[in-house]
Amino acid sequence: MCLLLAFPAAAEFNLSGSQCPHIQVLHRQDAGQVHEQYRGALESPQPAQVRDLVRAVNLLGPLSCLAVRRVAFINLAAEPEVIGWSMADSAQDLVYLNSASQALWDNLRLDGSPTARALAAQNFVHEASHVAVRLLQSRQRAEPADGEWSDVRVKGPRQRPDPSLWGDAAARQADSSIEALGLDRGVIRAWVDLHESWRSKGLAAAYYDDAWDHEATAEQDHAANGFASAYGGQAPIEDIAELAGWAATRPLFTAGARTAYKGAACEALRAQAGSIPDELAAIHAKLRFLLRLGVIDQAAFENCTGRAAREP
Repeated sequence: MCLLLAFPAAAEFNLSGSQCPHIQVLHRQDAGQVHEQYRGALESPQPAQVRDLVRAVNLLGPLSCLAVRRVAFINLAAEPEVIGWSMADSAQDLVYLNSASQALWDNLRLDGSPTARALAAQNFVHEASHVAVRLLQSRQRAEPADGEWSDVRVKGPRQRPDPSLWGDAAARQADSSIEALGLDRGVIRAWVDLHESWRSKGLAAAYYDDAWDHEATAEQDHAANGFASAYGGQAPIEDIAELAGWAATRPLFTAGARTAYKGAACEALRAQAGSIPDELAAIHAKLRFLLRLGVIDQAAFENCTGRAAREP
């Protein structure tokens, strides 16, 4: 199909119908805003892609909403297994989406079906959570711990995210979260402290040395280890993103799409009629943290836990 014949009108590129109308969807002529390796592959999106993006954007928590400022559709045909990504060292407020994705997940292809669209939304919320963490890191007072600002593929410290990427509203939201949760030492350190507090009680596991070695483990076991998934168990930054992504998108996975849903932690929590059992206490505490942080909203918390947010 020739995409040149399928371009929407300019008005269709904005997200004015979403809760985050400030987000700019990049066009081909905006290639200078993306990493140089993607400039030749930047595409203007089709109307259906913008509609799906609006649906995903409407699932973001208030901090994630303000953190994401740009979205780029990249034709990454050489890596069809990739759905979306963001970068820790370039355009840190931008989420990339692969317009050529043919990722397989539980033998389901990303082909425009409700299941595929739900999985794409989950990936977007996941990546938006990474961007939200970078916004917080740009405002934190503490210097980074070794590797704190790197992604899982890069070792060692990285440059503090540039706070000038975000506007005043995003800065105020981030500062409010930092003050409310006492994050002067940084969000990643606070998250690790939370996880380790449950691990010290025998109610969470250590982060996995190799997440792929745990892929065959039952999803319920990951929840008991304090993680949303094997991928979330590999590093704190992925722990945050995976839990946020599956919690926010649970309603999109209809009865016919449940086989693709990896939110066992949410299902286990929703099955509890009374108090939260010990083996799910870490997950519940992390969800409360994400809610107070603004990475997820009240609806996502209730969709995942089946109950209103409240302090224990």
